[in-house]
Amino acid sequence: MWLVDGLEHNLLSISKFCDNGYDVMFGKINCTIINKDNNFIVFKGKRVENVYKINFSELVDQKVICLLSMNDKKWV
Repeated sequence: MWLVDGLEHNLLSISKFCDNGYDVMFGKINCTIINKDNNFIVFKGKRVENVYKINFSELVDQKVICLLSMNDKKWV
């Protein structure tokens, strides 16, 4: 099991995005998730120190259906 002491946020799997038809691009100040089918920007994250963060409340106006899931197993 992987443990990140003090982690206060959920992590997104970049490999899962890539496996499901999205391009993930990282820059110095942000990251961008793009749908390969239509080149639509799904969402952007902002770099805060050495972590790229996504403010999910900013995604309300976008057509993002679900980026979160709940599971009792900590390793999922």
